Amino acid sequence: MLSRKILFGFSLAEKIYIYLNKFIKLKSYSIYSSFGVEKFIELNNIDPRILLKFKKNIGSIKKKIRNKEDVVRLKVEGVLLGDLIYDTYLRIYKLPTIEILDPQFIQFLEKSIIYFYFWVDFFKKNKVKGVIVSQAVYNSTIPIRIGLKYKSICLVSGPSRVRKLSKKIPYSDNENLTFKKTFSKLSNQQKKIALAKTNDMLKLSFEKNQKLSDKGLYLSNIAYRKKSFVSKDNFKKIWNRNRLIKKSKKLKILICPHALSDAPHTRGLHLYPDFYEWLVSILEISKQTNYDWYIKLHPDLNQYWDNTEKIVKSLIKKNYNHIKYLDNKTPHSQIIAEGINFAVTCSGSVCAEYAYFKIPTINSSLSNPHMDFSFSINPKNALELKKTLLNLDKIKKNFNKKELLIYFFMNEIYYSDNWLFKNWKDIIEFCSGRNNVYREIFYYYWLTRFDKKSHNRSINGLKKFISSNDHRINFNHLGDTFRDQLKSFEY
Repeated sequence: MLSRKILFGFSLAEKIYIYLNKFIKLKSYSIYSSFGVEKFIELNNIDPRILLKFKKNIGSIKKKIRNKEDVVRLKVEGVLLGDLIYDTYLRIYKLPTIEILDPQFIQFLEKSIIYFYFWVDFFKKNKVKGVIVSQAVYNSTIPIRIGLKYKSICLVSGPSRVRKLSKKIPYSDNENLTFKKTFSKLSNQQKKIALAKTNDMLKLSFEKNQKLSDKGLYLSNIAYRKKSFVSKDNFKKIWNRNRLIKKSKKLKILICPHALSDAPHTRGLHLYPDFYEWLVSILEISKQTNYDWYIKLHPDLNQYWDNTEKIVKSLIKKNYNHIKYLDNKTPHSQIIAEGINFAVTCSGSVCAEYAYFKIPTINSSLSNPHMDFSFSINPKNALELKKTLLNLDKIKKNFNKKELLIYFFMNEIYYSDNWLFKNWKDIIEFCSGRNNVYREIFYYYWLTRFDKKSHNRSINGLKKFISSNDHRINFNHLGDTFRDQLKSFEY
């Protein structure tokens, strides 16, 4: 993420510290130096011509902004910036939403525009063949947005995934846009094997997972499912003593909010400018219904760093006490077993997960990952969303098992996590967890496990991927077979 310091400057002591790290090659600078980086682009001294351009245009840019939605959709010189500025501001200040007249936000907006003009100037002066970032969110993505305009190769690269952005697909996690098309290219035999394998894994993940430990059976690497979807036969007695969902004839609705400060626009734009505005709208609509409403935050909420839990609890207590707050560790299996009828989310994975149990989910985004699948209910605007929620008893349920299996196969099995090494699971175990993959221990793993064969596999795979029209690297680019990819998902 773009550090607040890049926009607002470093102190003299910080500048000296950075200079010494670069000169002596300490910390991350030693890693950059190891693969041939010779020059670091500095933003300390902005060209006066860039500042002059900013002063000339900032007035007309601000006039475009009348509300939050205008911020999200803000374009400068034809480049969409608003969503990045919006998300960066929420992240840095740990806020649920923005206030467009807040002097702090106005200052941040201005600094972000200067940052944009700096990179526009850089691209105009240099022929930039490629741009690589570790994540395609926040202001750090501005060079990629400009790179797309100047026809640079734009990659989002991490230890397990590599994606290529384009004008057609400018967001990172958008391979879902090609799920059906990609699946259709498999042979009939491959499709049959894929659907059977996925069906078996879903049963393990959602029906037969009897352990709550990290070694439990589950589908893919989505850790929270191991604890949230458990074998109900093992826990029925406990749940009966601690029933959460009322026994009544009313429809029972579960709201599944997102972390409010955590990059609302990582997949694209929604029906509302941010997760907070969406949540308040849903809560207001709930007052006009005769349903039993429940709300549960994400099971991994403890990994978040913002004030989502505090804000949601405060909202419920002050204005919406007809909604029952469920502990975020409550297993979804218990909620489902006790009779929930619908889920409501902006773009969460609960949509596909609940579809397995034939429970419909209403999304509030046309950028959700399930958009092209029949099990996903996708109102086209806020007015249609409200109408849908007020008439849930008229919803036509459409649960095509094949479509659900295709979605899960493409979303969680088809794409390889093993582009850098053959066994991503081994890396996670060596690093004692996924979070540690982004620390020094991963670099140690790479140094001690390096061999030319694996290196050449990665290099050749990247070359093949970059020259293709694919959005995300997969086993085909790496020279693996379809069966090799399936075997990498042991269960």
